[in-house]
Amino acid sequence: MSALELDYTDFLIFYELLHDPLQSANKISQTIGVSPATVRERISNMKRRGFLGADIPYHDAVLGERMLSEVSVAYNPETLGLQRQHVIFNRIPSVNVLNRLVALCDEHPYTHHRSVLYGSGLSFYAQFDVPVQADALMERFYDNVSELLGIGYTVLRTKKKSTSLPDFSEFSIFDGWKFPDLTVLWVDYLDSSPSLSNPPSRLSQGQLNDLDAALLRELTINGRVSVKFLSKAYGLSNPTLSRHLKHVRENYVERGVLVYDPSAFSLDFVQVAYGQFSPASRLSPQFFEDFIRNGGLPFTSSLYHDGRSFLWITTSSASVNSQICRFLWENTDWGALNIYSLDRS
Repeated sequence: MSALELDYTDFLIFYELLHDPLQSANKISQTIGVSPATVRERISNMKRRGFLGADIPYHDAVLGERMLSEVSVAYNPETLGLQRQHVIFNRIPSVNVLNRLVALCDEHPYTHHRSVLYGSGLSFYAQFDVPVQADALMERFYDNVSELLGIGYTVLRTKKKSTSLPDFSEFSIFDGWKFPDLTVLWVDYLDSSPSLSNPPSRLSQGQLNDLDAALLRELTINGRVSVKFLSKAYGLSNPTLSRHLKHVRENYVERGVLVYDPSAFSLDFVQVAYGQFSPASRLSPQFFEDFIRNGGLPFTSSLYHDGRSFLWITTSSASVNSQICRFLWENTDWGALNIYSLDRS
């Protein structure tokens, strides 16, 4: 489905969902000035046409048969007492070695995400959510994998994260993306004399009880799961489940994620940049994360850093790709910079 198939009302509903996927049809209707029934009908139609994530059956290894929807949520590893470790395995010599690496990561209990990378050779990106006390164990795991498969690896350990969402004010369904050069946006940001402020940190909430842990897993599958369904599945009253869901959302959930087809807006090129900050550049860790969070970037991105090294994952159009590369080469330590294309499959 292309953006040309969305009319103005569809687009307004999508834009509202993108920024708050969990809001009700009633709230959206009040914002954009159409009836709740129209909102629900348009959402259903966008799901049928494949633009929004469809309601499809899903088998979860723990919960059993569940239903996916257009919304899931990302848990905040820090609130669970976990550290997210980003690992890039490189110098992979063959597809056979890659397949062995994929199998090792799929079997590991701390793996949160993994994808193939293409750059100067075949590489592999994995996220592991690691209990603090298991850090030394994970280091041995990386060393053992490296030795067993004859590959290299780089690890970034960080709690710092900044994200940006697409700025669709710069998009036309007829002309595509038109926005200022990324370097111009950066200069404008610096000229605005930004006053840096750190977002409030989510303190670790410790161990979840069994019900809250199960509900968190439910939400990562279907962020719009109904209390009525949960009441039947767990044999508990609606008020009890509503109270526990509220507790989980407020304390353990990072954000709602709208599942949609980014190719409809030519936002289907995923790039992973790993590098180091340059002391000679104004692109400091603090400025970079604030720029990502508040700089009005027209594409989706997530920035992780530890004060010295950074990992920036961007989902953009091909027209933006070269600007991202040039921006990084001009403002970071180019001798330590590696840029990869990520396999979305």
